[in-house]
Amino acid sequence: MSAEGFAALMALGDAGRIAPYFEGMTEKERRTYVAPLKEFLKSVSWGAVEGSNWTELKKRRARANSTVIPAALAVFPSALTTAKFLRTVQREGVFDPGSPAAVAQVLADRAPAWLADLPAALLATLEPDGCHRLVTAVNEVAGVPMEATREFLRAWGVEYLWSTWSADDEKQKAKLLADPKFGEYLPLMFDDDENDELFTSWSVFGVTAAEAVRAGLVVRAPVLDGCLRRLLRGGQPGAMQVHLAFWTALEPSDAEVVERVSSCISLLSSQSGAVARSFLASVKKASDADLIDVELALEAASIAVTRSGKNVVKTALTWLDGLFAKHPERTAQIAQTVAIAFGAQAADIQERALKVVGRRAKGLGEAERERLAADAAIYLAPDLVAKLAGLLGVSQDSPTADAGDSDVAPYPEVAPYVPRPLLPPIGSPAELAEVVASLSQSDPAEAMVFERVLEAVVVFQRTDAAGMREALAPVMERYRPGWDWNSSQIGETPRIMLGGLAAAAAGLGADKRREPHRVRVGQLWSRMRKSNRGWPRRTRTSPADFLLARLGEVHAALGLPDLPPLVSVPTSPTGAIDPSELVRRLRDCQAQGLEPLEADFHQALLRLPTDCGAVDVTGFRSKAGRRLAAWVGGDRVEIPTPEFPDPAMRQEGNGDLLAAYKRAAMSAHVKSPETLLDLVRGVWSEPERCWDQSDWAVCWPAIVPTRPDLAAVAMIGGIDWTSAPAVVESAVVLAEQDGAQSVHDGSYGGPHSATHRVIAARLVHEDARMRASGVDAALVLAARELLDPATLAATLAIELPIPGAGLRRAVPGLRDLANAGAATQTWEAIALLLPALLPPALPKALPGTADLLVLATELAGALKVRTPIAEVTALARKKGGGAVPSGARRLAGALGDG
Repeated sequence: MSAEGFAALMALGDAGRIAPYFEGMTEKERRTYVAPLKEFLKSVSWGAVEGSNWTELKKRRARANSTVIPAALAVFPSALTTAKFLRTVQREGVFDPGSPAAVAQVLADRAPAWLADLPAALLATLEPDGCHRLVTAVNEVAGVPMEATREFLRAWGVEYLWSTWSADDEKQKAKLLADPKFGEYLPLMFDDDENDELFTSWSVFGVTAAEAVRAGLVVRAPVLDGCLRRLLRGGQPGAMQVHLAFWTALEPSDAEVVERVSSCISLLSSQSGAVARSFLASVKKASDADLIDVELALEAASIAVTRSGKNVVKTALTWLDGLFAKHPERTAQIAQTVAIAFGAQAADIQERALKVVGRRAKGLGEAERERLAADAAIYLAPDLVAKLAGLLGVSQDSPTADAGDSDVAPYPEVAPYVPRPLLPPIGSPAELAEVVASLSQSDPAEAMVFERVLEAVVVFQRTDAAGMREALAPVMERYRPGWDWNSSQIGETPRIMLGGLAAAAAGLGADKRREPHRVRVGQLWSRMRKSNRGWPRRTRTSPADFLLARLGEVHAALGLPDLPPLVSVPTSPTGAIDPSELVRRLRDCQAQGLEPLEADFHQALLRLPTDCGAVDVTGFRSKAGRRLAAWVGGDRVEIPTPEFPDPAMRQEGNGDLLAAYKRAAMSAHVKSPETLLDLVRGVWSEPERCWDQSDWAVCWPAIVPTRPDLAAVAMIGGIDWTSAPAVVESAVVLAEQDGAQSVHDGSYGGPHSATHRVIAARLVHEDARMRASGVDAALVLAARELLDPATLAATLAIELPIPGAGLRRAVPGLRDLANAGAATQTWEAIALLLPALLPPALPKALPGTADLLVLATELAGALKVRTPIAEVTALARKKGGGAVPSGARRLAGALGDG
């Protein structure tokens, strides 16, 4: 039968016809059908749709589901090649092992020598969905004993990952319970983090497992142990919540907790607060029932009192207070455990610990009291130190002075700044393929990753095009289906457009017939914003458009006989270019009769310093050389000063103010740029997000290195949900880039104020990772001696007064900043910030104000500050209780005004 006849047979969708068709064929004859089978698979891919004939394509794909797997088992020459092709089938979405009889018939008739290796190859190569059914069908013929490997268990479990909304749930539950290996495999499922989803409340597997354990259908102990192993490994908060819920659903008894008490105590230090709270309650309950030794109880409590969560610490302190009465002989040991809470950040926790110790002072010896007083002097504010000294009966002639001069460990110096090294050029096509494969799944770590990829594509196209095609082809064959799908559904993004460039460099698809040509940004614009089908369609611009324009330009130019080298490759990791190096590059191009690519050259101009010095730009005959001379002479594009979004707008919902703000932001965006230089005017405010999350914001500061404020406005995170979100890595990159060559016009305050504004926004962010990035960025500025306390205080004052938990989130970050070496700058920023947060500026204290006062007291004592703050003094002198007035009194006392 011809290739066309084979394709027609495949299109029938009858799996039973595959085995008879190949019956009696030799292995050599079977291999001749490998290429037609691959072509058939391409014909049913989503990229093969013509016009909008989706209905016909869906029918062809449904029929292909039945025939592709039996055909693959009939023609490929080895277990590995069969498995790799079937992995491609999975990516194309036509993988349905629903014809086990056809699979068995094909393999029985063929009886290949590698049949025994096929189950393991399939498990190692395929995604787990549907894999177990195929492996089971194959093994009916192969007869290979299957080991409970990680891959096998994953595939087995996924078979039961069905939503509890399905009508077939009860059948799936019955099938799982009837599996003779269920009890053996269930405890092993906890050893692979990828199985976390199996234990969710909507998974048939998780629901059935919990019910089976509670009903005694499965041995409890191994399952309990397995669940604890998974919790001890830690992981994402969602995963920890899932396994904690499963543990709770198992309803472990006190005896089972005591049997595993060591693991339960270890979980008190879990990163998940929910896990710590749950296991603290379990261990405390067992202790209250006298089922565990007091030593274990104290060990557990000593871990719990170090937690940041107030509820956990309060529970631990209540537990310890009860242990005093039950074990008076351990008073000194229990008191030292309680004293650990003196180091808590919250003032109310410190006071609670102080009261617990004070109530047991009579049972303490003189040496023990002095030791507790010494510990308190390190961690507590002066007034609390004095209060504890009174409760303990320890003499202190001058509590404030003693506390201020106590043996407080000095804050460290900030670590010296080590500039990021310049990433070296990519050395080989194989290395280029590796980086492209990485960028298909993740973001670049810095702008130079993107620059080196673009540079390497041009270099190897000029010097080793065949080697580049050979290296990139396997990568693009693997990832291109996803790129094809995305590029037809949404506007271009850096990741999608890089995929298109790599496919062109590999000589794949339509690029085999593409004519190389030069293209301007104006010609690329419609393609950069297209969306053939689906939603959403692009309506605004983004700094990512700079990346898209350059990717598209190089893509179009690949194959030109006079393809010039790139001239915009930075000479600094910040994105800047040394003027003399750009002059050299342009003179080399002129000598070879080459003209740089337009967008590439314009990007190079944007990377020049404001003052190019005495660089020699005479004697240029080329168009680019003459434009460079004019640029150096002052004929530059006008770069605007965009405004930061007002945080108050986030509270406006869909009100008129927000609508007006959105209209203003929209109007600032460039509509129809002709060149890359036209983009500079309007891509920064409320930049449109890339819908595959490849905004690659770490590259934005390198677009105009002398204007970090532009990237700062774009990177801070917009008001509208369609704007590019803030990302963790961008703040540090911005702090590294903001430097001596940067231009500051004072629009945002002082020098480097735009970067400070981004840091302030990060410190109050709801995501802990973003807050940590704000601390890291501030430390970079501190190490570079660019962190300005006044600017940091002013930018925090802009972000904090919005109702919410911003201040409460910011305080731990400020504490981390001080502990990492910027203690002086942190204190000065807090001292300048407090007047904006206390009466009369804000009649009602923000959540977290008391915590900020505690941190200020600690810093003032350690740094020996004695300069009163008027607003703090005024609040301290007011009558009344509460955490904020108490915190003001402590700070006033530390400043010598108490």
